[in-house]
Amino acid sequence: MGTRLLPLLVVTILTAVAAVATLAIVKSDSTERLEINGPGPSPSSGERGATGKTPGTIDSASPTPDLEIPDRPPESIRVEPPVERNGPAAIDRDLGAIDLGNLKAEVALLKKRMNALEADLREAEGEIARLKAELAGAVGIQTPEEQARASGIPAPWDPSKLPKRNEFKPTGEMVDNLAVYKPTDDEYWTSLRLETYLHPEILRYRIKWFSGKWSPWFTPGVEDEDSKTNEDGSKRRIWSYFTDHEFQVVR
Repeated sequence: MGTRLLPLLVVTILTAVAAVATLAIVKSDSTERLEINGPGPSPSSGERGATGKTPGTIDSASPTPDLEIPDRPPESIRVEPPVERNGPAAIDRDLGAIDLGNLKAEVALLKKRMNALEADLREAEGEIARLKAELAGAVGIQTPEEQARASGIPAPWDPSKLPKRNEFKPTGEMVDNLAVYKPTDDEYWTSLRLETYLHPEILRYRIKWFSGKWSPWFTPGVEDEDSKTNEDGSKRRIWSYFTDHEFQVVR
């Protein structure tokens, strides 16, 4: 009987010793925490200062202290500055992207293409004019001048269609202290018809006939209508003979 209880007694004693050791360890740990985190000594009246407040305390009436704000936003919400599309920086950026080595060659190629296109355009215009003429001949269409000659009624006068006017050139001869001018050899003066407002500088004029005699002096617009007409049937003035006769003018 005594031999059977001996192991049980030994186990009970060992269990009690372990419990006592565990309790001692817990008590020691609690004591150390109390010494480290304890309230410590109460501040004296001198430490409280003139305000009567304990250092480290926050007054509920005091404003909330400023929060520290980071200088840069997080990478996930960073806003990139807008890319400049105009201005010097943009121009420099665009110029930097150009291959200046090939730029001259490209410009020369474009010029060649433009010249070729212009030549094609002129050729096309000539072809269009030829086709119009063929069409007009095929269907019997007449120009206004042809219609005027056929009907005897001149086309309306259009000053924008006047032919080029040649300048007066003196022969070197003087008659009555006035210069004598060569024939103008143009169709300008016959194309004026009866209009005089384009040359108000001419006050009087006269014609030297092929016989060598001089006509009387004429005032533009005053009894100087020619008895002959132009090919289209339109009337004209005596100064139409400036084209193939010598003449004098008073300005």
